[in-house]
Amino acid sequence: MESNKIMVQTYSRSATIDDDKMKNHQKLLQEYCDSKGYEILKSHIDNRYSGINLNRPALQGMLEDMRLGKFKKLIVLNMDRLSRSLSDFEYLFKEFKKYNCEVEFVMENIDTANASGKLFTNVLELLNQYKYEVLKDGRK
Repeated sequence: MESNKIMVQTYSRSATIDDDKMKNHQKLLQEYCDSKGYEILKSHIDNRYSGINLNRPALQGMLEDMRLGKFKKLIVLNMDRLSRSLSDFEYLFKEFKKYNCEVEFVMENIDTANASGKLFTNVLELLNQYKYEVLKDGRK
């Protein structure tokens, strides 16, 4: 029997070790994926890692899987679970675009495959360009 489910990977992170919190995140991600008809191939979980930088083993593993073409859609519960840094978001979204990977943020209802998600990523790029110009102007 052939499955019509879309294959996805999920990512979650917590700065503290809170097993109940992470179990709840995983449950919410599973429920969301079930409601959308997605099948989770792999869940990447970083416990005890801050979102302030990208030096997280599960995040790096997820990026490697994406680069190897193991999945084309990433599901994340909240944007701040992926990153808390605008410049890191810029980097990540360039990577997602380069490898044709769509991203869905469950709580913010953002899907980079649709118009509002594309608008979000364009606004993100504009904010980073603005930040660059302000910094450049400050050096003159």
